[in-house]
Amino acid sequence: MPRRRSSRATGSSPPRSRTSPRTPGSPTGRSLAAAIAGVPTAHGKLLALIKTYVGLVKDQPSTAEIMTVELRQSSKFMKEYDNPKFAELLRLIAGIVSDGQAAGELGDAIPPAIAARMIFGVLDELATAWLLSRDSGLSGRAAPRGKKFDIVRAADWVGELVTHGLSRRSNA
Repeated sequence: MPRRRSSRATGSSPPRSRTSPRTPGSPTGRSLAAAIAGVPTAHGKLLALIKTYVGLVKDQPSTAEIMTVELRQSSKFMKEYDNPKFAELLRLIAGIVSDGQAAGELGDAIPPAIAARMIFGVLDELATAWLLSRDSGLSGRAAPRGKKFDIVRAADWVGELVTHGLSRRSNA
């Protein structure tokens, strides 16, 4: 695939932020792009994206189940499947991370593309656990048989993990 020349190289209009390369084509992609539009910080964008993604999983569990559970049953499918919308999601997340790193808001120890896959991996596993849950200790308490844990509340935990890590912070 040929690379497009940047607008800086061609002298055309200024470049767009990496977090808004173009509006993703799927309804999910549009929802995620809309969720981060106008949010000024990388932390805020990551939190908005995480909460929106988790909300979509909660509101559309059948679609989420197809993507997180059913398609994984075919290793041939997983090896041969090329999903440009998934790649666009990863670029969106990587762009947020990259912009945050460039602004000094996020550390630069992890390359943005790898951080994007890690963030998606956390979200994907959370969705899978929620979709498959019967009893769950993920809420801190055992859920009654047949009840799912509160995935919306878990979005806050994922946001905390992604934006602050597991490091201990002083109370000062």
